[in-house]
Amino acid sequence: MIKDRFKILTLGYGEQLIDQIWSKVELKTDFDVIHIPHPSIKHQEFKNYSEDSFFLLFNERPLLNQEVDINYLCELEKNTEFTINNIILADEHLKCLPYEMAIKYLSKAAERLNIILKENNPNVVISGFEGFHSSLSMMVCKKIGIPWYAIVYSAIPRGYVGFSSGPNSSFTKSFSSLPKKNRKKIAEALCSKFYDESENIDKISSKQNFFPKYTALSTHYNNFLFLLKRKMRRDFDPFTHRRLRASIVDYLRRLKNRIQINKLDVCSKPPKNPYAFFGFHMQPEIGIDVWAPFFTDQINTIMTISRSLPPSHMLVVKIHRIDADNWSNSELQKIKKLPNVKLASASANTNSFIKNASLIFSIQGTIALEACLYGKNVISFGNTMYEDFSSLTTVSNLNNLPQLVQKSLQTAKTPRSEVLLGIEKLLLRFGPGLSNDWSVVKKDNEISNFCYHLEKIKEALMNGSMKFKNEQ
Repeated sequence: MIKDRFKILTLGYGEQLIDQIWSKVELKTDFDVIHIPHPSIKHQEFKNYSEDSFFLLFNERPLLNQEVDINYLCELEKNTEFTINNIILADEHLKCLPYEMAIKYLSKAAERLNIILKENNPNVVISGFEGFHSSLSMMVCKKIGIPWYAIVYSAIPRGYVGFSSGPNSSFTKSFSSLPKKNRKKIAEALCSKFYDESENIDKISSKQNFFPKYTALSTHYNNFLFLLKRKMRRDFDPFTHRRLRASIVDYLRRLKNRIQINKLDVCSKPPKNPYAFFGFHMQPEIGIDVWAPFFTDQINTIMTISRSLPPSHMLVVKIHRIDADNWSNSELQKIKKLPNVKLASASANTNSFIKNASLIFSIQGTIALEACLYGKNVISFGNTMYEDFSSLTTVSNLNNLPQLVQKSLQTAKTPRSEVLLGIEKLLLRFGPGLSNDWSVVKKDNEISNFCYHLEKIKEALMNGSMKFKNEQ
């Protein structure tokens, strides 16, 4: 039964985004919007909102002296593509804790989410993907029958949003799709930038923002003060914050890696011989740690690719331009020692490697999208919405990867007409809304477009057509 006022519960937001988005949504609609802020947020950090409009996941650090309700956690896993252990390993804080502590914390969090949701009975929960709370809330909502959606922001073109009812972007759909005429126009514009060989320039900005610039010392200093203040207030907890010692160790690790990587022998331009291409994913990051949890070991994935390529093609692995210092010299040397594998510099232009490659490999990232827009054949290891392009194939059985590679290498470049169809199909998942650049204050028309999505979600819910993908 739909109440007179449609109630949205947002999950995982901080005060800045609630101010930028949801407070404005309330002003433009007749919705009631309540919030479960990010679990790291405490009362004193969320002081501008009345207590009946937000509910902390934990008012105090939970006591973990009770036994875990394993049966309940197993019930949450039913009919989902995600598991409780995946939630732990995909979270940058929980995975660093002893398993017994992490599982007890998740059990408490699930219990608390269950209570908040049942007491407030929202019509829909709107979340993101990052953090344990997102995946866990999806499971709890599904069990008690409350619709749950994560907002998905389009990478290309910017300023469009869709909604996913599952653990990754392959579930994304729109309740406010663009008209066919508009989709065709956008598709043609993107093709002219990416597909036409006549335009001899790189179309995506590839600022060299790794070399020689690094995170400013002031940023590390501010983070240090933030952690120190939390520790002095005694509201620090290891479930949502990294320990001060761990932060110092990680900073020194990355500093050492930055010094050593400058001495590494890497290529800066695409080789003349035929090659396949793989670009390192940033980690931790939802695209790999949440959306493709079984391929988070990127070095192992690179080894798997190397074993599957024919001797006619080398593999070029490009170091991520803003995450290069995440990899040690020994790890990168391990990759260099693989047969017929070369490393590409973090400062090299990614587009030039994509455009000249015979085949692109991607776990789950926008490199796959860029390659599809160029008409390149792509092999993806994680489920992705980019399967809308006919040139992308998802690996379902690693034992069949060599045959899949051979077939992809023998398949001609995708014609422009098929690229256009792929773009139009992808755009069906999105409608005009917001970009996820939060450094820019959202304009009034962007908020209005986003509200239109929410109105359509309300309409779909009232018509009974809003279900989880695997329930349709």
